[in-house]
Amino acid sequence: MTEAAGGALELWPTFKSAVLGGLIWLVIAGVILGLDAGDEQVVLGRGRAARRLASAGAIDRTGSPREVLTRGLREMWLPAWYGLRLVRRSGAVPFALFCVLFTGLDVGEEAARRQVYELIGPHDVAWWLPRMTPVDYGAGLVFQILRICLLAAAFNLVMARVTARTAAKAALPSSAGTPGAAPPAPPNPSWSAAPTR
Repeated sequence: MTEAAGGALELWPTFKSAVLGGLIWLVIAGVILGLDAGDEQVVLGRGRAARRLASAGAIDRTGSPREVLTRGLREMWLPAWYGLRLVRRSGAVPFALFCVLFTGLDVGEEAARRQVYELIGPHDVAWWLPRMTPVDYGAGLVFQILRICLLAAAFNLVMARVTARTAAKAALPSSAGTPGAAPPAPPNPSWSAAPTR
């Protein structure tokens, strides 16, 4: 039992960095790109689990003792909940690919840094000391730009899939045979169709 738990515990830092880190960065990208995460009811959703969380946190009773006591926990866990909702609604495969690419950029950054060191060649320590900082900065800059591009593309894909699924649900006829009451959501424009200033 201890050996199985030990193996799982050894994988926790990798899982935390790849999956949970990617999830939180996706939510941060969503907030930066205009996703409204300020309304707790919107963040929680309308599902059964969301209703239970809302009643446990007393979200509907602003200023009540339970709402005030759970405010810190909600501020800490609601972004992760919102990210999980987005991932569930858009699909696990795009998120898994995002996690692999996000983690691959960390590995790629270290490999690129090492390749630059090998390209420059061997020198004594005194020669390397002033040159290591620019090499680290350059590799970090390139890979940070790639991370931002990956986050924007992943968020755009997630939102396009969520919008498409929401529109498809709204267009399905109800059980009475009449079309759904909600109009279909507008299609998500591509980046090339985005207005410029």
